[in-house]
Amino acid sequence: PDSSLLAHFGPTLKIKTYKSQPKQEGALLAMTEATRNGWFDGYDWIIRVNPDVVIRDDTWLQHALFDDSIDAILVPCLNANYAIATDFFAYRPKALPEKAWQHGLKSGNNERTARDEFITLMRKGKVTWLTGAEINIADGCRVTGEESPVIHNHTFYEQCRVQEEMS
Repeated sequence: PDSSLLAHFGPTLKIKTYKSQPKQEGALLAMTEATRNGWFDGYDWIIRVNPDVVIRDDTWLQHALFDDSIDAILVPCLNANYAIATDFFAYRPKALPEKAWQHGLKSGNNERTARDEFITLMRKGKVTWLTGAEINIADGCRVTGEESPVIHNHTFYEQCRVQEEMS
């Protein structure tokens, strides 16, 4: 790893690279490998985000993360048999079975696999749903919403660019 990364994160930094995978399998690979290898051991929360997901406001998330009655923060993807959006979710690793995420893609796609991993927590009422979130079903179950603290938007960066001053 780059020495500046090591200086910032210390010896706990792990960087792993893998050969390109098909879209569904590749998106799940990080969760599968991390749990199989114990990389999440000792952490209170795991927050999974796609690289193009933006946390616009972490106030609500912080409150949820410190609420002992909550073991997962999820976004429903209602177009896929009550599946769970996988562009963003957070959970307490100790709340899931030891073998969670270790079976790879087991339900046809990531969203149904996530549903299967979190189903016990949902049945126990240990899940909260991301406030203000809406799902862009036409665009592949992406979290959106004017009031959502988290969005998945491929063009969000265009809205954030500093406009050059006209001379």
